[in-house]
Amino acid sequence: YYSDPNNQGNENLDPEKAFTSEFGVRLAEKKYTMSFAFFRRKSSDLIDYVKNNVEDKWSPQNIKEVTTSGVEFDSKFFFNPHTINFGYAYINDDYEINPLSRYSLNSYRHRLILNLDFKLSKSVSNHISARYGVRRMRDENDKTVFDYKILIKGKSWNLSVNLNNILNSKYYETNLVQMPGRNFTIGLNISI
Repeated sequence: YYSDPNNQGNENLDPEKAFTSEFGVRLAEKKYTMSFAFFRRKSSDLIDYVKNNVEDKWSPQNIKEVTTSGVEFDSKFFFNPHTINFGYAYINDDYEINPLSRYSLNSYRHRLILNLDFKLSKSVSNHISARYGVRRMRDENDKTVFDYKILIKGKSWNLSVNLNNILNSKYYETNLVQMPGRNFTIGLNISI
């Protein structure tokens, strides 16, 4: 029943109930793998922090009926020593009310992912990742995000450089939490 200046507690919550089903197929061969799945989750009394107006406080509420359904496709192709991975997901959240949701009701409607792993030499590998997502309603969060990583391996050490959000896209993975802009990290691991 926690309350603070931005959140109002709720002592009248009911427990969540849900039934989930999934059907999928997976094909694995020497040069590629592919998977395809249909899923559906029917929830009742789903608990989420919601508010009806922007100026209201967040409050945990039971959302009576939410049906989430969709499809996922994933493929991976191996070109020794390189790998290409492509994935797509479609998610539809069907619910009766339209509150401003902090967590549950802001899934990506469409999500595309492309990853490339390739080696420049025995000790230098690269990873490029591209992600694109569209939420329920098109908004400013429909962005493409590119990341790049290089890993250099020595006999007793590894050096990595990560360049994240190279295009400096403004995007949100969860509602209301903006992800960092362009940034980088450098890591060094030494085995003693």
